[in-house]
Amino acid sequence: MRRRRALQPPNTVGRLVVASVEDTLLGLGEDLTPRPGGTAADAPLDAELLVELAVEAALRAGLTTIERLAEAVAATDGRRPGRGVLREVLGRRPDEPPTGSYLETRCHQVLRAAALPAFHRQVELRDGGGRIGIVDFALGSVVIEAVGERWHLERFHPDHRRYARLVAAGHRLLTFTFEDIEHRPDHVVDATRRALGRAPLC
Repeated sequence: MRRRRALQPPNTVGRLVVASVEDTLLGLGEDLTPRPGGTAADAPLDAELLVELAVEAALRAGLTTIERLAEAVAATDGRRPGRGVLREVLGRRPDEPPTGSYLETRCHQVLRAAALPAFHRQVELRDGGGRIGIVDFALGSVVIEAVGERWHLERFHPDHRRYARLVAAGHRLLTFTFEDIEHRPDHVVDATRRALGRAPLC
């Protein structure tokens, strides 16, 4: 829990005065950034990756916008360490829709760390029969789906019908699980690199 003497701007939930989403994201970067003579909060990922996960979640939920986040960064003085973290996250973010889930954001981070070409997010694909659906990532004929066990297990049959249509339409489909993305990133990178090398990028 963090207490501040002043919240800019103040927000309320019921009778409780709380920080804005933008200030919360600045504060997250601040908490995760090592301070002189101290340490940052223990975290499994770097500060920028964690703040990026939070930013994508906030955008996905409609709690903020890129414009409001940029305004918050511009209005904050350089004494807050979180300012640099959030500015870095926004500066390298593509002009694309938010990712569809935590796992999609992590997949994007893994591919970016390997310096692979940037995939488009949340892409609608069609075939001769009409709309196939929205895929997580697409670049040319290469399609990536980040498969979360709980969500996709509930959609097992429609998802596999959609996968069949994607392959039949000529797409090179890659599916990666939570285990792949979080614990076997080399597999994700290698499979994606091989697929990109064998498919036209248009």
